[in-house]
Amino acid sequence: MRTSHVLFSIVLALACGGAIAQSAAQAPADTAAKRPGDTAKSWQIAFDRTAKSDGQIRFLVWQNDQDAPTEIAIPVELGQTENSLALETRQQFREILGVKDFETNNKKNVVFVRAKHGERRFTVQVAANTAENVQIDLYAR
Repeated sequence: MRTSHVLFSIVLALACGGAIAQSAAQAPADTAAKRPGDTAKSWQIAFDRTAKSDGQIRFLVWQNDQDAPTEIAIPVELGQTENSLALETRQQFREILGVKDFETNNKKNVVFVRAKHGERRFTVQVAANTAENVQIDLYAR
């Protein structure tokens, strides 16, 4: 009877240990798959078209020296133009990323985000866009 308990305990420990190892191995792969490969010292975010619905645009800014991205949410209102979206995006990027390490400007419907201080590289990614008819193009420079 004791032998069967010992064998059962060993089998149970091996089964649970394998499940834990599989879960731990999958977590870094999921994180690595989400990080985009394009990095640059500056990015352009170009907006096109007027919003036909309320919504939200979520950007992820991946800095090379950080493991997790910084999320920047831009509220969008029905009828908001591309120039207005660019102004709001510029303001949100300045507030969240700060002005010490990043320079953020806009010209009409295009937002320019540039890293200051040497060779810092980063990535900008559109995580979600729930505003109908708003098109966003990203350009690494």
